[in-house]
Amino acid sequence: MLTWTIGVFAGLLALLPYKPSPAQAAFIDPIDRPAMQTRRATSSVLLDVAKAGQRLVAVGERGIVLLSDDGGVTWRQTQVPTSMTLTALTFKDARLGWVVGHGGILLQTQDGGKTWNRHLDGKKVADMILKDAQESVAKSPDSKTAQALLDNARNLVEQGAIHPFLDIYFHDEDNGFIIGAYGLILRTKDGGRTWMPWLSKVDNPYMLHYYTICGKGTKIYMAGEQGLFYRSLDSGDSFEKIETPYGGSYFASVLTEKGDVVIAGLQGNIFRSKDDGISFEQIIVPDQITVNTMCLLRNGRVLVMNQLGQLLMLHDEKPEALLLQQKGPPATAWVEIDDGWLVSVGFQGVFRYSEPLSLSRFALQRQQGDNQ
Repeated sequence: MLTWTIGVFAGLLALLPYKPSPAQAAFIDPIDRPAMQTRRATSSVLLDVAKAGQRLVAVGERGIVLLSDDGGVTWRQTQVPTSMTLTALTFKDARLGWVVGHGGILLQTQDGGKTWNRHLDGKKVADMILKDAQESVAKSPDSKTAQALLDNARNLVEQGAIHPFLDIYFHDEDNGFIIGAYGLILRTKDGGRTWMPWLSKVDNPYMLHYYTICGKGTKIYMAGEQGLFYRSLDSGDSFEKIETPYGGSYFASVLTEKGDVVIAGLQGNIFRSKDDGISFEQIIVPDQITVNTMCLLRNGRVLVMNQLGQLLMLHDEKPEALLLQQKGPPATAWVEIDDGWLVSVGFQGVFRYSEPLSLSRFALQRQQGDNQ
């Protein structure tokens, strides 16, 4: 009897008009939902920080963007039209900047980070890549590479806006690149007004992730998953794949004023090339701890932070990294706001060093090392 009663009751419920709960009715895709304002934004997970003139701009999870006009002492959260995680940003000047993130998000600001407008998202990116791949197959119907790109593009369209952009780089006023997971790479030639797929220009048949890109002038370097490393000597028109001594992932890269390219990643592996990637020397580190971020200082030296929070400085000439600080808050990105003054961001939010970086200590360590 009880079973029959429950069955009848369930049947009657099925005939009633469906009315979603308030939570269901109010659901908005995070890609379209503005970032929530929170008093704890400065302690949120932050992934990158950059200078916009004298202003600092930091970005991170849930679409959080923070601004500081006093060298990182105080911060305020600004309005952002998405709640997707933001991974990297760059500024061309004090007002014009770009930020990329999960879901194929690309945002632009024209007022130094106060307001942001969406230029791209994963759906638009997937449609662009599909159209480009279809055109490539039409031109070369027998090309296995073109067909593989087409298959990948179809998968992107089916999966939706799920693949993240991980880095962005402009090497002049007009030309820039966005890179990301699963071989995503886009290029602009008009200052970011329009973007075009660049997947067919890079030899990456397994669609491995690109994590980091850097460059200067006509030279561009890109690194990523499973030891991926590419160089371009023609401003990105073409990329050459180069083998490195390590088969693990690289997460950070810098190009020094001298033209040395430095790449770093898993298990403390850091390599420096002084000949445009033709050969590499491994940098000796105190501990084999993964490196997520490096920073090029005004004095030309390279600052390194590993996941243990150790602060290292690369030796100018010798293949070694000198320990400056045994342990601190692990950082995902750094910025130098004045000679020796540093602000970092990471999983604990923003952190401003209370005193300038002691370069005299670095010089003492280097002298001691030279005497040994």
